[in-house]
Amino acid sequence: MCQPPASPLSCRDNSNQPYMFTHLIPKSPTPHHQPPAQAQQAHQTHLSLAIKESKSVAQIALPMMLTGLLLYSRSMISMLFLGNLGGLALAGGSLAVGFANITGYSILSGLAMGLEPICSQAFGAKKLTTLGVSLQRTILLLIFMNPKATVASMGILIQTTSLIYIFPSSLSFSVSTRVGNELGAGRPKKAKRAAMVGLCWSIMLGFSALVFAVMVRNLWATMFTHDREIIALTSLVLPIIGLCELGNCPQTTGCGVLRGTAQPKVGANINLGCFYLVGMPVAVGLGFVAALDFTGLWLGLLAAQSSCVVTMLVVLSRTDWEAQARRAKELTGGLIVEESDETEEDKPLKGETKEDSSCVFGDLV
Repeated sequence: MCQPPASPLSCRDNSNQPYMFTHLIPKSPTPHHQPPAQAQQAHQTHLSLAIKESKSVAQIALPMMLTGLLLYSRSMISMLFLGNLGGLALAGGSLAVGFANITGYSILSGLAMGLEPICSQAFGAKKLTTLGVSLQRTILLLIFMNPKATVASMGILIQTTSLIYIFPSSLSFSVSTRVGNELGAGRPKKAKRAAMVGLCWSIMLGFSALVFAVMVRNLWATMFTHDREIIALTSLVLPIIGLCELGNCPQTTGCGVLRGTAQPKVGANINLGCFYLVGMPVAVGLGFVAALDFTGLWLGLLAAQSSCVVTMLVVLSRTDWEAQARRAKELTGGLIVEESDETEEDKPLKGETKEDSSCVFGDLV
């Protein structure tokens, strides 16, 4: 009788027992050892998808930026005339514009942002009736709604931040619409891609705002007034404004992503905690305790923006896009779109390896 082989690597006779080392020989190239041609093709696919998503975002964001610039020009022209009338007139106009922003424009903006989650997702799910009902409710809701140098410098700086804010806010609205549309249509991967592309553009906007604030720091205030004290204060704080925008642009776009996923409450809680629990104590401590005065107040805003963008990115990195797509269908009452029902532009994505949907900073798919 033949003796059994002493080594497991020796030849085996015919049997039904599976060979224990067959799994050591890969049957196909693993994702980490793709041929160069396939890797290059996948890279080109990701790049083309990113460019396509950028065009979709730009088609929504650019008209909103133009509209925002036209609306902003009203208050800016008023401030230019007030600055030529004198420091007292400029200070009074700054208080008036700030009061109008807090009591009027901010409320209207908040009401409009509240419509973004339901409207964008309803459009993606082709629930046009929901859009009409939302418009009617909004109409019914709104139809019934009825120190000298420091304040002047604050007014100039507020006008500056309002001008810069037009661009990230328009990008935020655009990204919110894109994310909501894709989630409503049952395409979580495309929603994730829209969020990532938007965040990348927001970072570039933040750097652009920083460069702009630093370059015009000695000239910007001279357009509003000839008071040397006001010009000196404004020139001192403008670089801090640029650093604030470096964090404000991504966090504003992040808020747009959260609105697109119908989670505006999360973004509101982040802003509430960071600005009032971090920014306000730092501003009071630096401005009054550390005697940094006007500069300390803006450093407090910088601390708030920094903590806000870090918290926002952590929350977005933990987003489960598959779960958000299911939640969007429950919110709009739409039907779940199966993989086979995707459009022609989504077909190249079917052969790709499924990735972890919990990270917004992964590879573009």
